[in-house]
Amino acid sequence: SYVLVAERAMGQIKLSVFVHRRHAHAISAVETSYTPTGVLGIGKNKGGVALALHFRNQRLCVVNADLAAHQEKKLQRNQDVRNILRSTRLGSTTCELTAQYHTIWMGDLNYRIDLNAAGASPPYTDASAHHQAVLKRIEDGAWEELLLADQLNMCKASGEAFHGFREGEITFKPTFKVLRG
Repeated sequence: SYVLVAERAMGQIKLSVFVHRRHAHAISAVETSYTPTGVLGIGKNKGGVALALHFRNQRLCVVNADLAAHQEKKLQRNQDVRNILRSTRLGSTTCELTAQYHTIWMGDLNYRIDLNAAGASPPYTDASAHHQAVLKRIEDGAWEELLLADQLNMCKASGEAFHGFREGEITFKPTFKVLRG
């Protein structure tokens, strides 16, 4: 019952948008783009792919992104978001996505839990102790405490990244990167 509107890929970052067949006639002005944010802005392992369209006089854009990884790369992730929002070319111009479209953002954003940034006292001085503290909070079901320590939530609240974006209520157990070995 669904038909492909369009798809775009940049390396392993892929985006396919489908619409129910009964709405296909209402789709127009489909454009796709990608913005690399990897090494020197040319590596295609990090960045975002975008697909914009008009649906019944509404301008929509869907972005799938893979942002900088690792605990200490929060500032780089925030810069990646700004670069994707400001540098994505749709049509013949570069535009500020959120000024032009209702934007849906998804992907591997790589924001982490940072108990120290949330005011842990005393602060955790090594990654292993921090990791164990986060796992303990997951085990205890301390979701609110974990959400307060979520880098993404902190960046949204401070206006550092994703200003104006809203996220649905998180009602599931968080995932957490494992330590090898």
